[in-house]
Amino acid sequence: MLLSANTTHPTPSLPLCRMQVCPRANVLTPEAVADARRQGLSVRAWGVKTLELLDRVVECGAQGATANWPAQAAARVQGC
Repeated sequence: MLLSANTTHPTPSLPLCRMQVCPRANVLTPEAVADARRQGLSVRAWGVKTLELLDRVVECGAQGATANWPAQAAARVQGC
C-alpha cells in the first residue's frame, strides 16, 4: 500500500501506468488501434461528442474514451 503525503490516510496501490496514445475519436481506425496495441500502447480516444462516435470507438477496439456524459456512455457500452 502506498501512503499519501498525509501518512495517517493510506492510499491504495495503483497499477503502473501504461504508455498510451489519445487520438481524436473521429480519426480513429481499427488498424491504428491494432498497431498501437502491438507496440504495447493503450488507446484512449477523446472528442467523443455523440453516441454514434462512441460506437465507433468501441468498434475500433480502443481501451477507453473521454465523454462529457459518463452515465449515457456507460449505459451505451454495457454488454460490449
